[in-house]
Amino acid sequence: FGVLKADISSTMAEQNLEKAIVREPNIAQIYAVMGVVRALRGMFDESLVAFDKALELNDSLAIAYMWKSNSLVALQRFDEAVLAQQKARELDPLFISNSYNLATLLYWQGQFEEAIIIFNKLAEDHPLSSLPYEGISGLHFNRGNYVAAISNIKKAIALSPENEALKTK
Repeated sequence: FGVLKADISSTMAEQNLEKAIVREPNIAQIYAVMGVVRALRGMFDESLVAFDKALELNDSLAIAYMWKSNSLVALQRFDEAVLAQQKARELDPLFISNSYNLATLLYWQGQFEEAIIIFNKLAEDHPLSSLPYEGISGLHFNRGNYVAAISNIKKAIALSPENEALKTK
């Protein structure tokens, strides 16, 4: 994520993942990371195989469901992505990305009421995070409520002034 180029980090990760599988073939996290590496390489079907292996070994590994959801989105399998993200949130409700990603998927599917409930709860539970306000802004923008979109993106920027990406939204 900006420290190393994706192809370099993916190659390094793959080399270490192969060693890890030989040593400890039943650790779910190894396959979950393998799924991320494959997704970074654009190999989304192969990433799903790795995530499924991780979840076969540990069906409580919330991060594997979240990462699997991302690959399902890339494959435009949105209903399955929502289900995977719901499972991730169910298993790890305190991880803000699980709720944020679920709300985003829901509003992409036109389930605005459900999405706004999740975003508002995130704002309540994480008042110092820019994520809820970024999500609320996107939802309002997509619904044509530009005043609310601008108001919420301003809140997000105020909470995370170093985040240049927010300033371009």
